[in-house]
Amino acid sequence: MHRVLVAVVLCCCCCRAAVVSRATGAPLLVRPASPFGAAAASRIDNVKQFVAEYYGAGVQVRPGQELPALEGYADVEAFQQFHRGVPVRGAGMKVVFDGSRVVSASAKLVTDITVDTTPSVAEEEARARAVWMARLAHCSGLSGHAQELCRRHPVQDHEVKTTSRLIIYRTGLTTGFAGANSLAWEFTLTSPQASRAHLRHDFQYTVVVDALKNTVLSVVPLTHYALSRQLREYPSALPFWQEGDPMPSDYDATSFLKAAGDYYNTLFNMFGWKSFDNADSQLIGNLYMDDESICPNAFFDPSVNMTYFCTNLSRYDVATHELGHALTSSLDNGLYEYASGALQESWSDIIAETFSQFWNGSGYYPPRNSNRSCVSSGDSKRWIVGDDCELFDNSLRDLYNPQCTGLPSTVSEMQCYPYDLNGVHTNCGPPSLAYALLADGGVFHGVSFTGIGLLKAWHIFFYAKYYYQLPSETFSDYATHLAQACRDIIGHPLKDQYGATAADIVSSTDCSTLSALLDAVGLDDQPCTTYTLWGAYPSYLPTTGSIVNILTAGCPTATEYLKIGTKTLDAQEYLFSQLGSTSGWNCLAEFNVPSYDRIGTSSPSSNVSFTVSADQAQTTKPVLDATYSLPQRIVYFSTPVISSVSPSSGDENGGYSVTLVGTGFQKFAGPCSPYIGTSYDCLICFWYKDLTHYYADFGTYVDSKHISCVAPAAKGTWQVSVTLNAQDLAYPTTFQFVAASSDGTGGWFTTKHVIWLCSCVAVLVVIVVAVVLSYVIYTTCKKRGFTLVPSSQWQSLQMSSATAATS
Repeated sequence: MHRVLVAVVLCCCCCRAAVVSRATGAPLLVRPASPFGAAAASRIDNVKQFVAEYYGAGVQVRPGQELPALEGYADVEAFQQFHRGVPVRGAGMKVVFDGSRVVSASAKLVTDITVDTTPSVAEEEARARAVWMARLAHCSGLSGHAQELCRRHPVQDHEVKTTSRLIIYRTGLTTGFAGANSLAWEFTLTSPQASRAHLRHDFQYTVVVDALKNTVLSVVPLTHYALSRQLREYPSALPFWQEGDPMPSDYDATSFLKAAGDYYNTLFNMFGWKSFDNADSQLIGNLYMDDESICPNAFFDPSVNMTYFCTNLSRYDVATHELGHALTSSLDNGLYEYASGALQESWSDIIAETFSQFWNGSGYYPPRNSNRSCVSSGDSKRWIVGDDCELFDNSLRDLYNPQCTGLPSTVSEMQCYPYDLNGVHTNCGPPSLAYALLADGGVFHGVSFTGIGLLKAWHIFFYAKYYYQLPSETFSDYATHLAQACRDIIGHPLKDQYGATAADIVSSTDCSTLSALLDAVGLDDQPCTTYTLWGAYPSYLPTTGSIVNILTAGCPTATEYLKIGTKTLDAQEYLFSQLGSTSGWNCLAEFNVPSYDRIGTSSPSSNVSFTVSADQAQTTKPVLDATYSLPQRIVYFSTPVISSVSPSSGDENGGYSVTLVGTGFQKFAGPCSPYIGTSYDCLICFWYKDLTHYYADFGTYVDSKHISCVAPAAKGTWQVSVTLNAQDLAYPTTFQFVAASSDGTGGWFTTKHVIWLCSCVAVLVVIVVAVVLSYVIYTTCKKRGFTLVPSSQWQSLQMSSATAATS
């Protein structure tokens, strides 16, 4: 085995050095002056001693994924952190070895965990909450007819396949903020495609539920949205093309096949890596999706290791982008949220454009003008992701000038709103720009950079991902790992896409260019420092008052103040402690807002305004985002009354509408977005039998006296009510589920039975009419002297008549 890397490493480091992680306060990258540990000891023993030396004796790690050594490079192995036998989500390390000794470690290890590992919330109770939230997320992500179908035919509890585990959930790991530790249940929820054929099939979510409070901490969809390739026509599981068949003529099919072939050949020829997982797995593309709830879109599904494409979307750039997600699932299995998710999107874009330029995937494009002007008709489309994708106007993202497609170029310009999983798609610009400028050069912020060439840039970025990148990678982590990866491969032979040793060699000057570019895009900067108000939730309160959460970003103090009506709620009386959100970018302050009459309002108002500040004098106020900040108001509402439910019983298979009848219902216009961590200001129909049997789904406001709900699949007697923000709006009423048909409203006279009965009556009427009509014809003919002739005599009678006519 070659040890070129080890020699380079030892030349680069003459003493112990460590870069500290902002998220943990512990070392991020450790490179001892000489390989750590005893040559005769095992790797795990040396790693345990290494961790105790740099992170403390209380930090536990266990072996995870062992990545094979790339040709000419050293071995690397991944390790997972545990606390008292419970895995710490997103925390771990990649260790580079010389034999069994530790050469270096890229680590995100949490050293301040003190939480008890005994849950007070039972797994089944937490699972019910997780399924509920995933179902809300699933339907709220749809629109129009698809959302209506989802609501009327929701994924049923028995259809959801579940894997679960206890974890330590640490906030801020994926963004670089020091967060808090919680014991939590992590559920992976999937529903088989076959049983949900009428809906988007990707009901696949990871939901994290606090194991002490039963509150939802995170809801994340799992889909992102020898050479062996295969094509399937969605939703069929049978291939219509596989390796060895004649090439198809369809452009969607040939585009995917070329992309998959170039992807396989590049990774194998350069690094000896086979397919996306180094196990020679098939590269399967499911084409021609035409589902309104998904399209136009494409995604990689890690649960089945397949890519999916809507019609006209399996184009070269899109296909290689999705296959880039497949590679991520094998190399670092990054958490798809916040900065880590944005880095994954950037990586997939980098793969798409790099391979396209290596192989002229969507055509050859010369380098663009060094001033990086936006592309117009007739210009080179180099660095344009989706340049052959008409559905997106031949331009999804511009890596050379991200601002041309609405993305930030620097970390200071990042869009830090609490949506899109904190910007996995909208914040991928800075690392992509650094890569494109590193390869081609150009002018950025008045500074001219000389490119080092595509091949060298690609090797640096691939090496950083393979040897250093962690599941909870932040932009700052990435800057450190890229710089170190470049130093590691100085002077190392590089292979091109054909497997030939290239003349290009990475130099220290190239690494200086990279460092300057990382500084220019601010990859090591702290994101989201602007004090910004997103809004209040809930914004609808009962007249007696309630807890109101104020969501901001970049709060400069540990406390916030809320002025509502004529009264300022001070910290001692009303302010609870400030909490970090799941990202760490956003701040959450809990205020106990009193009844309307205690804030100087004589009666409930439709709009009670408020202001937020970081100081009691109200001088340091957050700015408002023109697009995403919610109105600065709350609304008090009176308690409605439910008098009855119609019908009062129904088919136990569910899926039909029932109407709650009462007075005082209101139309609550909340964002209803589970992705912020809770679904708030949404009208919810809540069905309850006991602690382990309950169901919730969106309700539909009809008018002030009627709310429409969709019945779940259930048995026996249940209570049904309407809730808002987990508070009952009215006392529940009773609903009886009966064993009958799957598509009726209960009892024997379901829709199915009525249709069957009507059909029988119709057939009977037709028979009676036919019999009566036949009898009338018979009697009429008989009265007039006509005789009924058997068919056997009819031909001879016709011949006789013809002879008589001739005569």
